[in-house]
Amino acid sequence: MRFRFSLVVIPVLMVFALGSVYASDPAVSLPSGTVNAFYDHPGTSSYWDITLSGVGSGHDVSDGTYPGWCADELISISEGSHGVKLLSSYNLGGTRFGVDPDWPSVNWLLNNKGSMTKSEVQDEIWDLLNGGTGSHNGFVPVAGQIYAVVLDADTDCIQQQGTFIEVTVLPAIPLALGAALGLGMPMVFVLRRMRA
Repeated sequence: MRFRFSLVVIPVLMVFALGSVYASDPAVSLPSGTVNAFYDHPGTSSYWDITLSGVGSGHDVSDGTYPGWCADELISISEGSHGVKLLSSYNLGGTRFGVDPDWPSVNWLLNNKGSMTKSEVQDEIWDLLNGGTGSHNGFVPVAGQIYAVVLDADTDCIQQQGTFIEVTVLPAIPLALGAALGLGMPMVFVLRRMRA
């Protein structure tokens, strides 16, 4: 008996439907350069409404308005437009902010505000980041939860207030799917034996 083989090509998008892979940490893709942030106070549901522009494509943040908060109550920043660098709150080593063990507790708070008013949330953030001690320092947001992206507006050696925005952790995209969306169309190849 002879067999022939046929080649069945399945786009990787079908593979994605078989199982999702979610982020296990809040590692994010942020632009490396300066973007524009427009600060408006008071915010709708937060201390600031911060509108980003000039972010570019391919990042976990995009142009748009985000809930924003102050990291330091003793330093100010004016309303209006500022050039900022975006930093992950889980990777602040080597920046002017330094590593603060209470950022995970801030991230926990952003996900557990409940019925707190925006003033109560802001006061708790100031307490945590200015000498307080958080009880959720092992918290790591997962897909669908909120994490803090820090905006560094420290320009021309003039220290500006550290602020941050709330960004939703996106599901991780499998490597092959990422390639399918922008770097070519990888496929899954299946050989199927057929009778001749």
